Amino acid sequence: MYLSRLYIRGFKSIKELDLSFLPGKNVIIGRNNSGKSNIVKALDIILGENAPAYAKSENIAETDFFTEERKGENGQITTTSANEIFIWCELRREADEELDWTEIDRCYGLSFYGSKPNRAAVGVPSRIQLNNLGEDYGQIFELDEDSLDYNDKVWVDGKLKNQNTFRQHLTDKYHFAYAFVATKGEQGIVKQLRMLMRENEQMNWVLCFRASVRNELLQSAILPAFRDPSVQLRLNPWSWYGKLMRHLTKDSNADPQLQDAFAQIRRVGDTLFGEVTKKVEGEALSISFPDARLSFQFNADTKTDLYKSCVIYVDDGFKSLLTDKGAGIQSATIMGLFTYYTNEVNTTGSALLCVEEPELYLHPHARRVISDRLDQFTDDGRNQVIITTHGVEFIRTSKETFHLMLVRKTSEEGSTAQTLEAKAFLKYLVNNNQNELFFADKVILCEGHDEHILRAATDELFPFELDRQNVSIVAVEGKSQFGNVAEMLAKLNIQCFIFADFDFLLRDKQKPADFPDASAQDSVMNLPEAFLKQKHLAGNRVHLWREKFEKLRGELREGNRQAFYEGKKATDFTHATVTESLRKLRKKGLCLLEGEIEGLCKDQTLLGPSQKFDLAKVYELRRRLATGEKMEDLFDLSPLKEFLEAVLPVVVAEPVEPVVS
Repeated sequence: MYLSRLYIRGFKSIKELDLSFLPGKNVIIGRNNSGKSNIVKALDIILGENAPAYAKSENIAETDFFTEERKGENGQITTTSANEIFIWCELRREADEELDWTEIDRCYGLSFYGSKPNRAAVGVPSRIQLNNLGEDYGQIFELDEDSLDYNDKVWVDGKLKNQNTFRQHLTDKYHFAYAFVATKGEQGIVKQLRMLMRENEQMNWVLCFRASVRNELLQSAILPAFRDPSVQLRLNPWSWYGKLMRHLTKDSNADPQLQDAFAQIRRVGDTLFGEVTKKVEGEALSISFPDARLSFQFNADTKTDLYKSCVIYVDDGFKSLLTDKGAGIQSATIMGLFTYYTNEVNTTGSALLCVEEPELYLHPHARRVISDRLDQFTDDGRNQVIITTHGVEFIRTSKETFHLMLVRKTSEEGSTAQTLEAKAFLKYLVNNNQNELFFADKVILCEGHDEHILRAATDELFPFELDRQNVSIVAVEGKSQFGNVAEMLAKLNIQCFIFADFDFLLRDKQKPADFPDASAQDSVMNLPEAFLKQKHLAGNRVHLWREKFEKLRGELREGNRQAFYEGKKATDFTHATVTESLRKLRKKGLCLLEGEIEGLCKDQTLLGPSQKFDLAKVYELRRRLATGEKMEDLFDLSPLKEFLEAVLPVVVAEPVEPVVS
């Protein structure tokens, strides 16, 4: 069983959001205040470990209703608040998945909308049709169990006498859903929760009312950003932690040593509290309740209560309660306990672990460890993980059971989300340096170690602007990757800029017969349309851009064929407008240098004419900058500045002429 869909309407920053999830690992990313936490809170409202008295819990407040600001024609801003919150969680059961009947049989039963011709009949459910969830969800809550006629509802007892009947209604169901609505009313906020089930997508839904079985279909643990073990590790009969402790202590009453120890503790307690016990019994209980006896105890009396008295200590140099430890230790402990529960106790069913910002308070090594543990928890798709994160370590994976969602927020639409499946970009999720691009608003793509020169130049020319404008510089492995990464960024609606040597304007993908030693490579002609059609580049004139590139490349090829296939500098050509064309491209955000980046170096002691900017030179550059030397003294920064002004528009530059008139 896994969470396949989450639909939210009118909740906090979310006007309307429809998310799909897959088995395995699902990662939600986005800037601060984009709505990631609200997605987790919505999940917690339905899938969190709430008490049976659900309607009485204080999980919705007035401030949770979506608020929208609109600017009128006169400039006046009006604020409107939604009157209703609707949350829908849909679960899917795999074709060969058996339900956890051991726990389900303990449930008190199931009540659904339908008819039961006679007492011996199983009962026939009525169905409701939800073609458009956003428009049709109201009918889920139009029906109320208390207002239905006796013949319009079916109650199936989960106890032994009707156990087979109870199972009959669940065995053939593979889609389950929980629907929650909160409505503002004169008496405050009114909340309703329903469970629905069906056999498959072609069938309509069976509407259930009382259904304690909902807690047993998918065992879930929701860990918000600010951990609270007293909440996540609640000891009650329906929580996963309560079930774990009940399982671990099930044979405790049969242990003579444990019973002797408890008896000794009770004798000590009787001595310590003897005086107060005698006074309270004599002055408060004996007259009205003559048979009542008061007892102060350090331990529980019965097997049922024993597991509820357990507390967790951690010794990390100082032994204290888990609740007194830092969030990192708390997170690791809770995840470890939940993993143990799913592996050793809840072995039949599936489990969902939802963690908000697992990287909080963890150093990089611990982040990687926790990331690996989350991957292991999925158990090859049996269990499901949903996390929100700002940490690149948590989108590092080599598995296709990975799902990435990018959340953004606008003033008009509230929080929105885009989704990509891992197989579309799996090769970019194994390197933390490249993973950073998924968290950016803008990305500069470059080759190899060029990023170190570009970053140092940017820090000097535009201090702090990379971080202020949320711009990442990402190195790719060769020019052939520019197009692939740029296309992926376009799907994520992330602005993309490219920084490359002059030869990216040259070459063909096929080697010419007359230059067999020439390198075959991608060029600007292979950049995808999605990259070129960005507003800062060609917009809706992509075909004109391609014609311009092809014309320029044709003139260069005709003017010096050997240089076109083997050259690396603009000075290898006598073309009159090549330098001006490169300048215009740089000012549009597509940087093609007039040679290689090494040619910009003015200090021969750092980088000679025939030397490459390798890792050793990276260390040397950093050392010299750390001693106070300036990039402008070491490199010619003029072409970089032209390019960076397009990426980081903080300096008012002179009007830029269009590349295509």
